[in-house]
Amino acid sequence: MDEVRAIPKKVNGPCLLNAVTGGRTPNLSMGDARGMGYRIAILPSLLTSAVMSACDKALADFKSTDMPPDSTDLPSVDDRFARFDADYWNEFRTKFNNT
Repeated sequence: MDEVRAIPKKVNGPCLLNAVTGGRTPNLSMGDARGMGYRIAILPSLLTSAVMSACDKALADFKSTDMPPDSTDLPSVDDRFARFDADYWNEFRTKFNNT
């Protein structure tokens, strides 16, 4: 943490904090990072770590229950397709269809 605090004091310009989950950068809030003098932060493994954890849990639950998850708290099929811009891709896919 001493090194993380020292860097903005030694650099004459904006500093970037590279906060890799489980990496060498200590866990700290973005407010604390701003207070130390960091002006931008990247969290390159934030979502991949969360997705991997969620996938592991879903697979473990499925293995132990032999049932797919209850869809009550999950996004609908339409919401999932919309999230990945399905209408655009369907239009694009059929744009070059000769039938």
